[in-house]
Amino acid sequence: MPDDKKDDSFPLRDIAYFTIPDTVSKDNINKCVLLVYISTPSNSEGEKVQLVISPTLRMNKPLINRTVTLSSNGHWEHIDVSEMFMEWAGDIDSNLGFVVKALHHGENLANLEEDSEEVKRLTTTLAEGIITKPHRVS
Repeated sequence: MPDDKKDDSFPLRDIAYFTIPDTVSKDNINKCVLLVYISTPSNSEGEKVQLVISPTLRMNKPLINRTVTLSSNGHWEHIDVSEMFMEWAGDIDSNLGFVVKALHHGENLANLEEDSEEVKRLTTTLAEGIITKPHRVS
């Protein structure tokens, strides 16, 4: 995340920030999908957690707020974030990323690390195009 966009009031470990290439505009975005891996702690299969994804500037207005059930080996959530990307592409200064949380007894189970096989499978399913990879802010 650029230095001028850091804000210590946000829990940085929970933020997925995307660098939007200059070649992307709100007019040439077809679909943007955020991949979030929900890990499952031992002995937690079948428990439910709340997945909440909010733009950092609108944490009180989540983009996604849904219940997910923990599976035996964890699972991928595919989140359509196209509208938010279009907004960011139209106003690059408003892009401060997403706060991503799936809390289970205080631990965030949401993992934003890339899985090349899942990205390849999803990209093939959706369409070709420019892919910008999220990274956790540290």
